[in-house]
Amino acid sequence: MDAILAHLTFHVLAVTTAAMLAGGVLKGTTGFGLPFITVPILTLAMDVPEAMAVSLFPILLSNVYQLFRDPAATRAAVVRFWPLVLSLVVMLALTSRLLSVIDTRVLMMLVGAAALSFVIFTLATPRLRVQPRHERWLAPLMGAISGTIGGFTSFYGTLAVGFVTALRLDKEAFVTTASLILLSGGVTLTVTLNRMGFFVAEQAVLSAIALVPLYVGMRIGQGLRGRLSQETFARIILALLALVGGSMILRGAVALL
Repeated sequence: MDAILAHLTFHVLAVTTAAMLAGGVLKGTTGFGLPFITVPILTLAMDVPEAMAVSLFPILLSNVYQLFRDPAATRAAVVRFWPLVLSLVVMLALTSRLLSVIDTRVLMMLVGAAALSFVIFTLATPRLRVQPRHERWLAPLMGAISGTIGGFTSFYGTLAVGFVTALRLDKEAFVTTASLILLSGGVTLTVTLNRMGFFVAEQAVLSAIALVPLYVGMRIGQGLRGRLSQETFARIILALLALVGGSMILRGAVALL
């Protein structure tokens, strides 16, 4: 207990609160994107593996409701997208094991680069469209690439959700499928990080505490959804993410010098 309390410093709690508030606002407004905000901000107070671990409970619980509120839609998503989910989970489990041997400064730069890539990918996605005839071979490929990226950065949903977006599903099918992807990856990452010793009591307690500001942020985001245009909000979030991602690359590069 003393070790847990010693870990919960004011700086750690303040950064965690800010990260979860910002991530919750994004989640409440758009329905996804939580770790893209929380992990980069959390690295202001902890290393990358711990930031990934602290984000786990919020990632898991924020997707459970969206996935299981419509059993029929969930079954349809599993039947259609199991090749994508399976390849993502396998590659995520394999590559995340390398976290213990990669230099934390390099990890910092990788996460920053992934954040900037997400910004670029998000800007490009509205113009992308995948024809149904290409889905069979592209789905497992996108899942494998997403899982590989996620093993190093925790951003395992970037390409996978972008791919689903490019399929032009209806709104409910998209939300259910995105939740299936994010929840499956979150469970995999939780088990893997726990076995590697990155998700122990200190991180679990902080991750549970993080649910409070996450909930507040999600309620704020849900309120903003009807008042702030999607385009304006997206620009604000992408600008913030680009700033944080760029700063992580710079911090990692400076530390390597």
